[in-house]
Amino acid sequence: MRNSLNFFTGSISDNLQKSSGHSWLVPALSALGLAVTSFFIYFALNASMIADDFSYFNIYMGFGNPVVYVADHYMTHNGRIGQASLFAFTFAIFGKASVQIVPILLLFALISATAYLLRSFFPLGHSPWLVSHSVAALLVTGALVLSPSMFDSYLWLTSSTVYLGGLSFTLLAYCFAAYLLRSGVTPIRVALLSVLTLWAGMFTEPLAVCTGILGFAMAVWGFYCRNISARLAGLSLWVGSMAAFIIVYFSPGTAVRRRDLGIDVSLNKIVETIPYNFSLFFNNSQWWGYLLIAVAGIALYFFSSQTSWVRSSPLRLLATSGAILFLYFFGHMLVSMMGIPHLAFRSFSTPAFAVGICSFLVVLAAMSPVVKHSSEAFTLRFAGLLLALALIPGWNYIQTISSALTLRSDHLELREKSIAEQVEAKGQGSPIEIVPVRIALVSQAVDLNPNTRSQIGWAVRSISEWYGLNPDQISIVTEPSDYCLPESPLLKPELICSQVPAP
Repeated sequence: MRNSLNFFTGSISDNLQKSSGHSWLVPALSALGLAVTSFFIYFALNASMIADDFSYFNIYMGFGNPVVYVADHYMTHNGRIGQASLFAFTFAIFGKASVQIVPILLLFALISATAYLLRSFFPLGHSPWLVSHSVAALLVTGALVLSPSMFDSYLWLTSSTVYLGGLSFTLLAYCFAAYLLRSGVTPIRVALLSVLTLWAGMFTEPLAVCTGILGFAMAVWGFYCRNISARLAGLSLWVGSMAAFIIVYFSPGTAVRRRDLGIDVSLNKIVETIPYNFSLFFNNSQWWGYLLIAVAGIALYFFSSQTSWVRSSPLRLLATSGAILFLYFFGHMLVSMMGIPHLAFRSFSTPAFAVGICSFLVVLAAMSPVVKHSSEAFTLRFAGLLLALALIPGWNYIQTISSALTLRSDHLELREKSIAEQVEAKGQGSPIEIVPVRIALVSQAVDLNPNTRSQIGWAVRSISEWYGLNPDQISIVTEPSDYCLPESPLLKPELICSQVPAP
């Protein structure tokens, strides 16, 4: 059955023997992967409630039961049972701390699933567990950096549970499919893959459609090659994802949402907004992510064991990269635009991962001619240069993100304390002043606006309710004069200190 992976795998180069004289490389790669992962864990530990988090928590506490919450969500809000379940059950277990814990769990799931797929498709001859997880950590965090808004994709709870939640379970389904290709199929395994794919597809419709297309292509290839494992695994992915799409798209909640939003989508409108959506993605992606992915690609090439794929046919890597880009970037975007033409930052979570994986495969393909015409020492020096280039923007990125998260967390704490003091001094039902605490990072997640700007009605209601206040009895004031940060492309222009008007 191992030959069933030959279409996708093969190998990269004979660098295992070379690595024996560089025992420090595995610890160095592991330390780099651990360091980058630790920073993203630190980001998550400093995350805080924002936007829909308030309203979702309020609704859940009104029901007090995750099953009832999920049922109501499906009937009245949208059909994404997977996201509603992940949100409700983690809140039932962790409470408000789920804002910090869930992103970390999703990060671990993405890294673990990616590492498994790397070991399946690129056999590693030296410390495969450490190398695969270290490379996966660089690949996953690099893809998060490429997202137009890392905050919206990763740290905004009600957003990350939709897009990263769906991506995590989809990758787990792909891991199980790879296991079936390698180990063979049984009726129970096929049924389990169908159920896992069904669950993964009930997070977001575009990803379910992409999984269905991949499953159908795999099934066709299985029929063509008379490979029963690929045939049944592909059919399981196709059937599970299409069933999920039907359950979500034709749910009562999704129908209500389409009616309330009054979305009017036409082919002309989709075509007209394609340039806007492309610019939205690429203008807000941080190139530091490409450096992390390049280092990951070089590392995987160096530690891969002897096979024939990259050395004999790097074009296959490029073809695979093109197929992934076409399906999970262009295809995912087009399917998303059929729901709403102007995409939100969070809608690019999966396309960002697609771009990251494609860049990774391009690096692998480019390494073959580089290694043929250079020495091992040159390859290592080149990787070191990329790492050095990544350090300065990487440190600036980490400092800016950390400062913005800490700034908002501290001011949220001050706001909560101020409200409690006012209620104690004035009594319940008296007018209460509330300070807006927006996120300084580039993001579409909202809080209360300063009193000089118009307010978002649902945000006012949900935030007031969270604090136990009547929306009609609150007075929204301006943001504190010190609520700003030094200039950075990661920040909203109006919250850069030089742009904040003096009080």
